Amino acid sequence: MRKIIARICAGLGLFLSGTFASAETVEGTWTGTYQCGQGITGVELTITSEGMALGRIGGTFRFYPEASNPDAPEGKFAFVGRISQDERSFTADLSHWIQRPPGIIARSFEAQLSGDGKRLVGRINHPTCSTLSVTKTAEPRANSPLAFLTPDTGEKSVAEACLNLDMSDAAAVYDCISLAGFTNASPFDRCESVTGKVLSAIREAYKAQGVISGTPYHFGGGQYNRPADAVLPSCEVVAKVVYDLAGQEPYWTPCLSYDPANKAEHFKDCVMAYLTGRENRDENGAVQFFQSAGCDQLKRIYFQLAMPDAYEGKLWPNGQILRLPENIEDIDCLEIAGIEF
Repeated sequence: MRKIIARICAGLGLFLSGTFASAETVEGTWTGTYQCGQGITGVELTITSEGMALGRIGGTFRFYPEASNPDAPEGKFAFVGRISQDERSFTADLSHWIQRPPGIIARSFEAQLSGDGKRLVGRINHPTCSTLSVTKTAEPRANSPLAFLTPDTGEKSVAEACLNLDMSDAAAVYDCISLAGFTNASPFDRCESVTGKVLSAIREAYKAQGVISGTPYHFGGGQYNRPADAVLPSCEVVAKVVYDLAGQEPYWTPCLSYDPANKAEHFKDCVMAYLTGRENRDENGAVQFFQSAGCDQLKRIYFQLAMPDAYEGKLWPNGQILRLPENIEDIDCLEIAGIEF
């Protein structure tokens, strides 16, 4: 993002100044609401093209609790975006945080000007979000300052994000691996492969500090080795991080939270998740396969394929890699035969 900001600043002499020529403009201050996982949330958008490149806009996105949802978070970030040729719609991405509440990740968003130019309607780009709707409350100010181009606190470095990382905080883990450039997560990634990205990000953070050996994660020789006592995010945290990176839960999410008291139901959910998510079968095809497959075949999918994908490989002092929950129990073929759909 710094590169984007630098390019914007470096070319200011070539950019158009002033607001868009159209009387109906996206520039100005807009207030309203948007809907995401936390419920209806108030929003104030301030948008300008002053000093920006042709086809570019920037501004701030402030969110706050609504009367109907007093527990919604409050915060503010700056954004930069691209406006359409007719200057009536735009897309925007995070530039930097101004006030970031714990656990919140900024999303890209898009909006379009209504026919009368008095409303912007759009959406936040995430599966848990829906409509963004705001009404203009103030016209753009001439020569409005470009404060959003220069963060007050500066963007976090990889070292700041990854060293002393709280592995129980999904947003913090997300920041660490995304700032380190490991953003290519997929809902088909195993939990262990994502924790490997976290280790790689931590390694980059130590390298940025000039440290390549003697760390808590036993880095050395250009490679990392996972020690038995390495603190890593749980697979529940990893599932949230993958969802934030890929916009979709990892297929193995139903395999988490194993409970021996409900092992038949867990077996069914986990195997079905593997068949639909990993093997890309539709629901009916997965059910037909489950009902026609042999007990040993289903147990192989569960114990050797699906469950290991959902649990990080913990290296124990004796060198054994544990890829299943410690309390996991075998399941009888009669129990499997009794599973209903």
